[in-house]
Amino acid sequence: MQRPKIICHMLTSINGKISGGYMSSKYATSGSMAYEITNNTYQSQAWLCGRVTMEKNFTDFHKPVLKKITTPYPRTDYVAQENAEMYIVSADPSGKVG
Repeated sequence: MQRPKIICHMLTSINGKISGGYMSSKYATSGSMAYEITNNTYQSQAWLCGRVTMEKNFTDFHKPVLKKITTPYPRTDYVAQENAEMYIVSADPSGKVG
């Protein structure tokens, strides 16, 4: 397996926020278009987002129902489907994403 090439490609407001009213304003339109053009040029195979972005855009803030386990889950590598068209990774160290 080849090692991944990672590029941090983001669209942010002047104060560094990545969500909120600014992103739907007329001032963000040209930035959004440039973001999509650049993203398509990279032909990326995956993208990463944090917990808040994942909740807002994918889980509709659904909270997980976690069952107490008696046997710890084994700490082994997870290998995703090798031929998937696209991958999404959520950074959620607290385990809050539903």
